[in-house]
Amino acid sequence: MTGANRVKNTGIWRRVLIYAVVLGFVTLIPYLAGWLRAGDQWEFNGFVFGVDDGNAYLGKMRIGAQGGWEFYLFYSPEAHDSAFGLYLPHILIGQIVRLFHPADSALPAALAIAFQIWRMIAAVLMVLAIDRFIAVFLAVE
Repeated sequence: MTGANRVKNTGIWRRVLIYAVVLGFVTLIPYLAGWLRAGDQWEFNGFVFGVDDGNAYLGKMRIGAQGGWEFYLFYSPEAHDSAFGLYLPHILIGQIVRLFHPADSALPAALAIAFQIWRMIAAVLMVLAIDRFIAVFLAVE
C-alpha cells in the first residue's frame, strides 16, 4: 500500500468514525428528551422503543448488579436451574454498574444509563464493522 493510499484510508476511517459517533448521539436524543421530561408525576425508565424488551434487559442487568453471574427466569414462580452464559453481556454490564453504584433506589436509573451508554458504543462498533464489510465485499481499499 502506498503512502497516498494510507492517507486516503485514514481519511475514510476518520469520516466513518465521525459519522458513527454523530449517529450514536442523534439516536440518543429521544432518550434525553424522556429523561428531561420526567419529574414528580412520572419516572422515565430509559426506553422509548421496545419498552417491554428494554425492561427485560434491565432485569438481566439487575442480576449482575446484585452480584449474580447466572441467568434465571426471575418472572417464574417455579423452581428451575440457572444458566451461565445466557445474556452474559447484559449481566456483565450489571456487574460493571455494581462496581461504581451501590444497590439503592437509584439503581434502575443507573442501569438504564449504562444500557444507553453500551447501546451507543455498540452502534459505533456496528457502523465500523458494516463499513469494513462493505469495503471488503466491494473490494474497495
